[in-house]
Amino acid sequence: MKLSSSKPQRIKLYGTHGSFKTGVHEFRLNYLMTIANGRGGSAHSDLLESLKPMRERVRLDNISSLEEILQRDVDDARVASGIVEYLIGDAGRQEVPSFFPSVVVVLMPQEIFQDSSCYPSGTSLEGGTEYGGSWSYRPITDEDGVASVIGELEVDLKRVWPVVIDGQHRTMGFRFVSRSNSTSIDTDIYDKFYQVQESKRPDFLDADLPVTLIWFDNNGGGDVDVLEFCRQLFLDINQSSQQIAESRKILLSELDPMSLVTRGFYDWLVQSHGASKNGGLSLIHSGFDFPEDLGKRLDWSPLSVFVPELLRFALMQMLLLKPQENRSGLRSGKLVGLKAEKLMDESMFNFVFGDEKWEELTDRRVDIEERESFVMKTREAREELICFADSDLYPRLYEVLDAYGPIRAVVGACTEMDNDKLSGAGFFDPAGGGMKTPRLETWNKVFCGGTGLYYSIRNSNQENLAVMRAELKACAAELYKHAAIKAQLTFEDWTLLRQKTLTKAGFIGLFMAYRSVVSKSLTYQAGHKVFTSALEGVDWINSFQPFVLALAKETTYLKDLDPKAWTIFRDVILLFLKNEDGVCIEESCSSDFERNLFLHELDLIVKAHSSSNGVAVNDMRNGIVAGNWSEDLSKDLFESWVESVRNKVNGVLVAGGLISTNENWLYNYSDLNK
Repeated sequence: MKLSSSKPQRIKLYGTHGSFKTGVHEFRLNYLMTIANGRGGSAHSDLLESLKPMRERVRLDNISSLEEILQRDVDDARVASGIVEYLIGDAGRQEVPSFFPSVVVVLMPQEIFQDSSCYPSGTSLEGGTEYGGSWSYRPITDEDGVASVIGELEVDLKRVWPVVIDGQHRTMGFRFVSRSNSTSIDTDIYDKFYQVQESKRPDFLDADLPVTLIWFDNNGGGDVDVLEFCRQLFLDINQSSQQIAESRKILLSELDPMSLVTRGFYDWLVQSHGASKNGGLSLIHSGFDFPEDLGKRLDWSPLSVFVPELLRFALMQMLLLKPQENRSGLRSGKLVGLKAEKLMDESMFNFVFGDEKWEELTDRRVDIEERESFVMKTREAREELICFADSDLYPRLYEVLDAYGPIRAVVGACTEMDNDKLSGAGFFDPAGGGMKTPRLETWNKVFCGGTGLYYSIRNSNQENLAVMRAELKACAAELYKHAAIKAQLTFEDWTLLRQKTLTKAGFIGLFMAYRSVVSKSLTYQAGHKVFTSALEGVDWINSFQPFVLALAKETTYLKDLDPKAWTIFRDVILLFLKNEDGVCIEESCSSDFERNLFLHELDLIVKAHSSSNGVAVNDMRNGIVAGNWSEDLSKDLFESWVESVRNKVNGVLVAGGLISTNENWLYNYSDLNK
């Protein structure tokens, strides 16, 4: 990683010192409670100026690992409209005092991002402790020479980054109002969030920001993994404050096995493909800055083909859950309560990672409410898990994702748009002036910047961001247009295809299909080869896409996106996976899918008819099975429904180049009750 320059200076801060040591570990956390302010000409103002978000120190294209994520992404809209208003004294707060609780700041040697083992050890010096020349602490003694809780912390800001791990939004607002928000890289796009408040900003803020500075000692002499400590502290501190998005929890987790596997894939993606917009699937398509929890809507950035929470869902499904038809026992992709054992099947995990590896690497925990969870046993277990995944799992997962047609369309569209930018194409410079335009800035920093700006701007109602929101929509529309061209579809059909395939159900269906094929082989490696060979052979343009679009337009089979629908998407993918002889690699898939689709569509007609005639649907179903025809439903009417549905299903199959496996359409309607 390239490090931005830091202003050379040593500052001395005074405050109340304390320490924390709990449990059996050998590490002690030291802290000094002090202040930062914008009054200028003091160590306190230097400290405030140094409390920059990580985006002002490190560029996305210089990130070498997701290990470096220590914070939320800053939501500038929230800072400008909420926190700044609070500090300025909005209407209703003019006559009452304002206050911020202390922000928590870790002293971080800059070199730690290049060598995680270089955290300085404390050595005794006269009257205090020195930490490798980066900082030192000396208690102030009373007249009898007894050390007090008041002390002096000297920090070399040329060698140390003070990193805010709790309170970064408060810090950002305080820095803006106190005029201490100078930046070290081209962050002018962020200034737009604050323009509306510029005229209200006072010339002088008569306030001190409480700051708790922390650093670590290892009395046992081992290495201090400060990045791991900071991630866990961030989670611990924020569990009881504003909720952290599930995707960010996953990228910070050190204990949950599936979160670790998920984060490990992101690290592998960074190291193998970076944040490239021109080299295939990469970090910018992975939605790692998604700041919300997954909902029913496809509400992540158009550039993202998945997000951490979704990838963890899919890995859970692939590695740890039984492949049963009914997924209703799942909630948010986690094992729930006493149902966990019934859903759990670690055999696929062991098939991929090695015999009995799940039992060897993880521990089962049950809380007082009998909720079950699993955690990694030791740091060595974590390292073993990720080491194996780096070499065997992640490259293969990448091959699966990179070969999936809808993902290829999005990634290809991104590449074409970035090529247009480089060539000076008209979309990014409609006036033809060859100048940096808001549209180009939106593409580079909002879509491809990786700092959560897409969501901040999309969700903001600030008038001064109206132009940026308009450009954001224009870039999204242009990306969709390019993706539609790559997929050889109309804009409307591409939108529909994306809404069906690049969703929670569609993405997890892909991993379910992968598991279904791989698990039937003697080894994971052999099964992967069978699956990817078949996936590469799919005719996405002429078979898969027309089939999915016909299924979406002519039937209601893809309407539901809840867990019960995941197997439908699995089967859609399996329909098009064939071996070298052109035979479906899942022999029964075609006939089962056709049967289920036929019965599903037929039963919809039965439900509608029973409702309009005031007859209980189960009574009408039972009458059909028994052949008890009546005035409410004659045999001729029912057979006309059968003929109509037969034609509909056959039309869907023909659209995908598939042939019916049941020419006589002799389906037993009583199968609906199974």
